[in-house]
Amino acid sequence: MRAALRSWRPRGLREFWRAHALETAGLAAALGIAAGLRFVALSEAGLGNLFYASTVRSMGRSWHHFWYAAYDPAATLTVDKPPLALWFQVLAVRIGGFEGTSLIGPMAVAGVIAVGLTWGATRRTAGPLAALVAALALAVFPESVATSRDSTMDAMLAAFLAGAAWLLIVAVETPRPRLLLVWALVMGLLFNVKFFEGFLVMPAVVLYIGLRWRRDVITRWRPIAGAGAVLVLVSVAWVASVELTPAEHRPRIMNDSSNSAVGLVLRYNGLERVLPGEVTIFAPIPGGSADTNAQIRASALAFGVGDAGPERLVTGSNGPLLGATVLLALAGIALAAREPRRFLASPALFWAAWAITGIVLFTVSNRAAAQYTESYAPALAALVGLAAAEVVRMRGWRGAAVTVAVVLGVAVYARWAVRGHPPLIHSTTIAVVLVVLASALVLLAWSRRHASLYRGLAFVAVLALPAAASIWIATETPHGGQITRPNPLVYAAKRPPAAGARVVPVDLVLAAFPDQGTKYRFGIDGVNNAGEAVAYGDISVFPVWNEYERAGMLPSEELDELLASGEVPGLILGLGRLRGGLIGRDVMDVVMKRCRLDPRARVGQEWSVWRCVP
Repeated sequence: MRAALRSWRPRGLREFWRAHALETAGLAAALGIAAGLRFVALSEAGLGNLFYASTVRSMGRSWHHFWYAAYDPAATLTVDKPPLALWFQVLAVRIGGFEGTSLIGPMAVAGVIAVGLTWGATRRTAGPLAALVAALALAVFPESVATSRDSTMDAMLAAFLAGAAWLLIVAVETPRPRLLLVWALVMGLLFNVKFFEGFLVMPAVVLYIGLRWRRDVITRWRPIAGAGAVLVLVSVAWVASVELTPAEHRPRIMNDSSNSAVGLVLRYNGLERVLPGEVTIFAPIPGGSADTNAQIRASALAFGVGDAGPERLVTGSNGPLLGATVLLALAGIALAAREPRRFLASPALFWAAWAITGIVLFTVSNRAAAQYTESYAPALAALVGLAAAEVVRMRGWRGAAVTVAVVLGVAVYARWAVRGHPPLIHSTTIAVVLVVLASALVLLAWSRRHASLYRGLAFVAVLALPAAASIWIATETPHGGQITRPNPLVYAAKRPPAAGARVVPVDLVLAAFPDQGTKYRFGIDGVNNAGEAVAYGDISVFPVWNEYERAGMLPSEELDELLASGEVPGLILGLGRLRGGLIGRDVMDVVMKRCRLDPRARVGQEWSVWRCVP
C-alpha cells in the first residue's frame, strides 16, 4: 500500500498541476490583489469604528460580557448586533493586543476569504474564466475593500454568504440534498454575524431550489425540512438565550425600547432597515433651525443614507464606489438571460435573483448604507464573471461588438462618475485608456484564433476602473472619528467633509473625574461618545442619551434611581446638543434634579461638566 501511495502521489500532483496550473495561478493572483488592497497600511486605520471597538474591549473582560456582547465595561448595555464576528475580534485582540490591526484584521482576512469562496462558487457555475474574473471583480470592488478595512462585520458576512452559495450550488447541481444541512448551518451562523442582513439571499435560494428541483421537491422534502430546522435553530440560539435570561441578569438591549432581543432583531435590525422612512439619528429636529436641519441633512448624505432612489447606486460618491461593478453585473444578467432555457437551468438564475434583490432593496431603503452591499457583493462579482464567460462563448463579430460595447460603456460611465472626485480623475483616466486599448485589440482580432482570449482579457482590463478607486481607498483615505463613514470616497469629492477627529477629550475628562471606586467613572450624552471614552480610556462610562433613537438610554425613573445611587459621580454634556435641544426634556429634568452644573470645571470648549450628588 505504501509503495502504491509513493508511486501515485508525485504523478497525481504533476497531473493536477498541469491541468490546473493556470487556474491556480489566477486564483493566487486574485487573492494576492485582495490581500494587498485590504492589508496595506492597515495599521494607520486607528481603532476603526469606535462603536465596535468599545464592545470588543468590554467583551474581553469576562465570559458574561463575552456571551452577551456587552457594549460597556459595566455591562449596562448589549451592542445592537449579534456576537459571532465580535467574538473573532475579541480573540484577535487577546492575541495581538488592543490596537487597530487586531480589531480590523479579522474583517480584512474575511474579505480575502470571500474572494476565494466566490471563485469556487462561480467555478461551479460557469467554469474557470468566469471564476477568475469574479474573484478579481470582488478583490478590487471598492465597497468591499473599504468595508474590509473597517471593524464593522459586513466583510465577514460576505465571506459566510460566499461559502453558503458554494455549498448551495453543489447541493442543488450534484444533486446532494443532504448537503443542504451544512448550508443551513452556515446560514444560521451567518444570522449571528448581522441578523437578517445576510438573509437577503433567501428569495434567490427559494427560487433556485424551486425551479431546479421542481419535479423532486416532494421526494426530497426530508433534507429540505431538516435544513429549515437547522437554519432556524442555529439562527435563534443566541437570541433565545438572551431573551430567556431575566433582564436583571443581563445587559439592557440597546436600541430596543422593550428591552427585548427579539424586538431588536425584528424592529431595529429588521423592518426599520428596509422600510422607507427617516433615519432617526439624521431626522430633522422638530422646531430646529433651518441651518441646523440643513447640516443634519448634509451629514446624512455624507454618511450615505437618506437618499433612497434608483440613482443612488450610480451617482454621487456611490458612483465610483459601486457603479462600475453594478453595471458589469447587470450586463452579466442580460447576457446570461439571452438564452432563457439555459439561464433557468443553471446557477446563473440564483446569482441574478440574489443581485436583483439586493439592488432593489438598496434603492428603496433610506437606511441602506454602502457597507450593506456586502450582503450581495458575491453575487455582483459572480455576475461579472458570467458576463466574461458569455462574451467568450459568442462567435464572430457579435462577441467582439458586445464586449466592446460593455467595457467601453462602463469606461465612459466610470470617467463620468468621478468628475466630482478630483483625486480619482487621473487614475481613472489611465484605466479608461487601458480599456480603450483592450477594446481595440478585441476589434482587431475579432475573427482570429485567439479572439475569445482577447475578449476575456478585455473584461479583466475593465476591472482597472474599480481598482483605481480601491487603490485610493487603501492608500489615501483619511481615518478617525467615532463612526467610520461607510463610503470613504466622500473624502475624494470636490467639497469633502472634514476628516474625523477625536470628539471626547478623554484625558481631560479623567482628570475632572478622578477614580472614586464608583460603578461608572462618569456619564456622557451619547452612546457613540461613550464608545470613544471606553475605547481610548478603558473605563466604565454610562451613556445618558442614545443618539440613534434620540431618547434617554434608560427610562426616566431608572435614570433617576441610577443618579441617586451615587454610581455616576458626574456627567459631561455637549454644549451643542444642549443648545440645539437634542437631549430630551425627560432626560434633562432628571439631570437638573440630581446634578449641578460646575462652571469652574473645563474639559474643552464644547463640553459642560455636571456634578451629581446622591
